[in-house]
Amino acid sequence: MVGTGRPADEFLCDSYGGGAPLLDPDARIAVANAVALGNDSSAASLIISVASSTTVAGFLATFRFPQGVLRDVVTAPVDLSGFRDPNPDSRFYVSVASATADRLTVAFLTTIPGTSNLPASAERPVLEITLCLAQGVGAGEYPIEIETAELIDFDSARSIPPEMGHGTLVVESDVTAAECPEAPEPPDAPDPSDAEVIFRLADVTTASNAQTTVPFFIRSDAAVGGYSASIDFDETLLSVVAVDSIFSSGSDAFRVVEWNNSDESAGSGGVDEGFIAAVEIFGLSSPVALPTNQDIRVLDLVFDVQDVEDQVTTIAFLDGAIAEGQAVRNVSNVDGAQHTPDTLDAFFLVDGTIQILAALPEVTVFVRGDSNNDMSVNLSDAANFSRWEGSKSRRAPLSSTRWPGEPLSAQHLDAISRRSRSITGVPACRGTSCLSRRERSRPRPTPRLIRDLRRELRTHRRGRLRGASCSP
Repeated sequence: MVGTGRPADEFLCDSYGGGAPLLDPDARIAVANAVALGNDSSAASLIISVASSTTVAGFLATFRFPQGVLRDVVTAPVDLSGFRDPNPDSRFYVSVASATADRLTVAFLTTIPGTSNLPASAERPVLEITLCLAQGVGAGEYPIEIETAELIDFDSARSIPPEMGHGTLVVESDVTAAECPEAPEPPDAPDPSDAEVIFRLADVTTASNAQTTVPFFIRSDAAVGGYSASIDFDETLLSVVAVDSIFSSGSDAFRVVEWNNSDESAGSGGVDEGFIAAVEIFGLSSPVALPTNQDIRVLDLVFDVQDVEDQVTTIAFLDGAIAEGQAVRNVSNVDGAQHTPDTLDAFFLVDGTIQILAALPEVTVFVRGDSNNDMSVNLSDAANFSRWEGSKSRRAPLSSTRWPGEPLSAQHLDAISRRSRSITGVPACRGTSCLSRRERSRPRPTPRLIRDLRRELRTHRRGRLRGASCSP
């Protein structure tokens, strides 16, 4: 075949397809409404409706007006269906209208590579077009004839010949305007150069010869509809186990993730080995964007850590990781446009670290009131305190009730008293009132315990409270 460098028989197929149009008895395209106010306004509104029993990808139609009525098209067709991709920056649809020699041609495709379509339904409005009428058109009714029309079947892309519903243009007053109205200015699109985007990898601590997870966050004050990330890690210390998607994307999201754990070349510099490449678009036909001004966790990077000594290794954003044979860059899709740190002033890449410890330190938990170090506070702690206070050897210190060297105070006694009384069912009390109440209708701590507590309280009141360390 000329120009391809490939044999012609490679392009042969069993059937060339196409065939006859697809018949749909419910298919219809019609003029739903057409009206112009006239006077000093030459604008006219035309609404086109469509019906079908099959899913439709769009239509093409030509409308003929009486001679001398139609001058031009003021605005591009406005989608009334509600099923097309609403993102004006996607460029994934076609919506065109042109006027030539009393004829209006309209083409409409819901999407090109995506999945937007017009579902099967009864007749409903699809497009609205603003037309310009010629000066001097008088008040009255003018026929609009549909000369040609076809719908497009979404599944097979075959042509569907529809029933054609002709219509009438109603001009309410004589048109005196000499010029066509100006098309309205499109709304200002957000300026992506003002956006701030942050790609951030978290800092984590882990033991050697273990598994750890590094979260990947994205934060932006504009709509981020997708991203690509190229991440480098030290393959001599780490190997990727999994890359889990955390953010809930749309049902038609596009996602590619690949990683490389090879460690064949000396050293660990660059992304020739030890990398992660991730590309994700959160929604194709129905755009989905990350919530703004929040740290959104989009990925979890799960690593196996080698058995090594204490050290810190960096997980870094570095362009060049390979996914499906293509080099990946660190890119954010902001308001429908792709940006890198070179094209967006406030695009920041924050690397993460993994602190590897040969052995995690033991954690000592301090529980105030736990005098016997059993990690709970109950009546046994009060009994332990009583034994310690009455013992000359002081071999049962209140290590968790007061710090070493801290004077024993009424607050310590209150804490022990409240804990012990809560176990026996006696209501908690505050200050020295716990020791001054002689009449109790409910069970109380043992008489020996109360006697010891009172003795300590009297010592405190006389100002002879010992301040020695509680340590044995």
